[in-house]
Order: sequence, then C-alpha cells, then structure tokens
Amino acid sequence: MMVNPISTPECILVTGANGYVGSHIIDALLQSGYSVKAAVRNAWNSAPKGVVLIIADLSLPVDWSDSLRGVSTIIHLAARVHQMDESPRMALEEFRNINTRATLELAEQAAKAGVKRFMYLSTMGVNGVFTRPGECFTEQSNLRPKSSYAISKYESELGLRKLSQQYPMEVTLIRPPMVYGKNAPGNFFRLVSLIKTGIPLPFGLAKNRRSFIFIENLVSFMLVCITHPAAGNELFLVSDDDDLSLNDLIHQISKNLKVRSMAWPVPLSFLQTLLGIFGRSRTANQLLKPMRVNISKARNVLTWRPPYSASDALNLSLKE
Repeated sequence: MMVNPISTPECILVTGANGYVGSHIIDALLQSGYSVKAAVRNAWNSAPKGVVLIIADLSLPVDWSDSLRGVSTIIHLAARVHQMDESPRMALEEFRNINTRATLELAEQAAKAGVKRFMYLSTMGVNGVFTRPGECFTEQSNLRPKSSYAISKYESELGLRKLSQQYPMEVTLIRPPMVYGKNAPGNFFRLVSLIKTGIPLPFGLAKNRRSFIFIENLVSFMLVCITHPAAGNELFLVSDDDDLSLNDLIHQISKNLKVRSMAWPVPLSFLQTLLGIFGRSRTANQLLKPMRVNISKARNVLTWRPPYSASDALNLSLKE
C-alpha cells in the first residue's frame, strides 16, 4: 500500500496492535513516518522495529499515564470478540468489561493527558445484522445491536460521545463490516478453507448482497482520519463500496484459487430453518440476508475513496 510520509512525526498509540487490523495499520503508520506505541496483552516477539511496546491487560484496570506521554492520537482496536464455539448467551458483562469499561477508562485518561484524537474501531453490528431489501445502513439508521459484542461496542460509543462533550479530545467512531484480506482470520478464512476442499456449498441461491471491507481499504480510511480536520467527533460507516452476494463471493474466490465452484441451489428457507434448529439463527442471517452499507458520508466529508475494488482486493487476498 502506498502511503504519503508526514513532514513532522507524531506519536500514535495503537491498542490491539498485534491483531490483524493492528499489525496492518502499524506497518502503514511506520511507512508514513509516525512514531508508534503498540499496546498488547502479552509479549510480541515479532513487533516491527522502532515500535515502543506496552504490555497492558485490559481485563484489569490499567494506569496509562506513562504510555500516554507524547501521544497525539490513539487508535483503539483492542476488543473482546466472538469465537465460533462461544455461546451466544455468554454474559454481556464479559464483553462490557473490555469493550466498554476498558475503552472508556483509556479514553478518559487520554483526554486528561491532552491526547488530541481518539479513534475507535466499532462494528457494523451496532446497526444490525442485516438490511431490508433495497436499503443500506447509514450513519442515521436506527440501531439494532443484537449480540453481546455489538451491545458492548454500542455502549462504548455512547460513552465516548459523552467524553467528547466534556473534554477537548476529539472522538472518531468507525463501523466496518467484515474485514478480509490475505491471511485474514475469522469467517473469510473459514470460507476460503471450505472452498479449497472442494466440498459442495449450499449457497447457489444466496443472492443477498453484502458489504465487506478489504484490510488495505480500512487502513487507508484510518490514515485519513488521523489528520483530517473534519473527522473529529464524527461517526463513519465504511466498506469497499462494491457489494457482493455470497454466491458471487464463492465464485470469485473459486476463480482466484483455480478450483471448481461448487455452490448448490438449496432453498434459502430450508437453510434458514436448518441453521435455526442448531441454534445458528445469527449465522443464518449473516449468510443469507443482505447487509449493505452506504459510505456517502466518508466520500463527501473526507473525500475518501476505497483505493481497491472488491475484485482487485480478492486477487491480492488470495495471491500465493
């Protein structure tokens, strides 16, 4: 990814720095000439050269005073996320402890320390799991967070908005859909792995268009938000602006992998019922219903455009 070096180095603190998004944004920050502090839960032996490491367990109260010295911007990525084998009824408090309490503790300490901008990576789940046919999520949409993860993220957004009214520190909230890219973990990795096996997938009738975001597109957007004066105290929804149906996604991945596409035309109502029987109604909604994002605000306010199309992004993601 091409980045534009800055003239005067500033110090950026990135939490969750050794995660998928964190490692990519840190590489881009270093290329741009920023000074970087990286907060991680455990030792990070493969940390990029020049990064100042901070060990912080966000499940416990943390004194950030030393770490915040000289920091102008925080990119807060650390979070407790869903696991595939995790019960959807897991206590909301377990998510709130890290995603809400720890976030707001860091933000308040940052505000008192004179940090200028706090960038928070939230989730499109705050808006909901799916959109109605013909509709898109926008920054003005009614909110329908369902999972414990999305609820905890929404509550942290509310707390950050309140802090931005009490202190000079500006807050930028970013809600991305599913992030994908080369070696991306989670659902994208699982889908690619399934397609590689050649096992027939029952999604030939899944024409539901969904928004995704390529990791390099997300990094590009976050870099803009660090310095753009109009990004302060704003919420942005972002995506590749190039939506794909699940069936299209399977075909494109298969084409890139040079394997035969095996998407069988199984009725969606049958799949919805079957997944519901096994307690996977949320998964059914993610797979079979549309979820589209309108990024007009990011385009108009920040003049940002995703540098990669979905086609180019998938080529890069699957390139050996």
